[in-house]
Amino acid sequence: MQSTHKIAGSAAAGFAAYLTTSASRGDYYVGGELEGDGGVWHGSPEALDELGLDPSRPVRRSDLVSLMEGRSPASGEPVRRVGGDGSRVAGIDATFSAPKSVSALWAVSDPYRRAQIEVAHRKAVASALGRIERDVELVRRRERGELRWEKARSLVAAEFVHTSSRLTRDQERDGVPDPQLHSHVVILAAQREDGRFAAVDSRELFRSQRANGAWYRAELAHELRTLGVEIRGRTGRDGRFFEVKGVPEDLSKRWSRRREVIEKAAREFRDRYGRNPNRGELGSIAVATRGTKTVTSDLDVSSAWRAVAEEHGLNRKRIEQLFNERAHEPEPERDVSAELLADVTRERSMVETRELEARAFELSAGVARPEAAREQLEELARSGELVRLEGGFWTTRELRELEQRALVTAFERSEERVGTATIRSRDVAFFSAVERRGHSLTFEQREAIDGLTSWGGVVVLVGEAGTGKGAVLEAARVAWEHEGNRVIGTAIAGATAQRLGADAGIKETMTADSLIHRVEHDRLQLDERTVVVMDEAGMADTRRLADAP
Repeated sequence: MQSTHKIAGSAAAGFAAYLTTSASRGDYYVGGELEGDGGVWHGSPEALDELGLDPSRPVRRSDLVSLMEGRSPASGEPVRRVGGDGSRVAGIDATFSAPKSVSALWAVSDPYRRAQIEVAHRKAVASALGRIERDVELVRRRERGELRWEKARSLVAAEFVHTSSRLTRDQERDGVPDPQLHSHVVILAAQREDGRFAAVDSRELFRSQRANGAWYRAELAHELRTLGVEIRGRTGRDGRFFEVKGVPEDLSKRWSRRREVIEKAAREFRDRYGRNPNRGELGSIAVATRGTKTVTSDLDVSSAWRAVAEEHGLNRKRIEQLFNERAHEPEPERDVSAELLADVTRERSMVETRELEARAFELSAGVARPEAAREQLEELARSGELVRLEGGFWTTRELRELEQRALVTAFERSEERVGTATIRSRDVAFFSAVERRGHSLTFEQREAIDGLTSWGGVVVLVGEAGTGKGAVLEAARVAWEHEGNRVIGTAIAGATAQRLGADAGIKETMTADSLIHRVEHDRLQLDERTVVVMDEAGMADTRRLADAP
């Protein structure tokens, strides 16, 4: 995954020390310090040279602090302005974390295999940074009084590879953290097209982090496959992730205690406040629940990790087999294009470009490199299978045709005179509404009732929250029933259908799926004397309704 957060200017020195401290990096397992202060620079040779940085040498803490303070390490002169309030953000920490099974495989491998996995991880991070630099508008400029966003000529960033998660409170007793291979990439500045340096605008980084993380994972999966490792795609939440095939799931879960602690705290937040924590609150939860990331120097963490892995059946022989899994048990290739077309409009009728790209990259993990997924998107657009809409949205040809068919059907049925009510029945409904609610209906409500009960066929009522939709539907229900019609209430969610019944006085309610199922199996007859009221119809699945009888 990939997470993003700002580093406050006041935290520059402390965060730089955290990144460059050996114990924080997790280098205790090799028993010694890396050359210099560790870390590598990212950026074009020209940008780095102008700042006096040598990409062939490790990042020095003093240079990192200078840039986090907005100063050139070479000259000490400011390279980016302070904010309007006089403060300066030290940088943006984009953290790229390998799937837990990858970290588990790294933890129990020998030094040679560990190095191979680390190289794969670093290549994937560099590729993701290239994608950010190439595709994400990171520079904000004011031109003729208007703000504009544009892409940077080059980013300037420092990457630090860490190999363990923070200790949870209970882990502090034995001092053994969970393995977690990840990189902190501190984005420090962006070079504009005119050559000047500027602060990176974090807005687009936050908005694109799903796509950035998906690109990283797809590239990592490709690099691991070149090592002979088999990948199992479409794992985790909504099938967004991948895992290494053969790494025991219970071992990955055992080494995910930090995530479990955060998820538990988030559940407690929901129980207390009745909603999910927002991004800032979730960040506060993460900070409040974390322990230290330092272990004693004489602790043999590698031996502890291997002992745990052997308890779960992951021994040295099995590890070596995992690096040759593809040679023995190749998985059939998946059709990413077909999966993408089925996935992108499964929940909604249209998606934004960044969501479309993110899903394509997620599905390509273990199948193809993310560049290939981008090419498939372009081909789907050229062929018309993906349809570009206004405002940066997309839909599929199939869904567009189903929607058009639904519009044609609704138009044709709008001429039917079924489910109507006479003026007398509407008058009865108006009086009933006044008697029940103790006040008269507004002019707009009376017009809405006339529209629902006069035309018949297919009628659509659009009403914002607080406009009295319940009173309108209740009066319409009275008018329909006064004419001898049967009224059925339905909605996608059962709770919504029940609420519709309570608000409108409809005695017979059910979900849309239940309604369709009953009709298909002849357990419910719909005739010209039946009126179906569907609440929140905009939430309906176009494909499901298109197949309805």
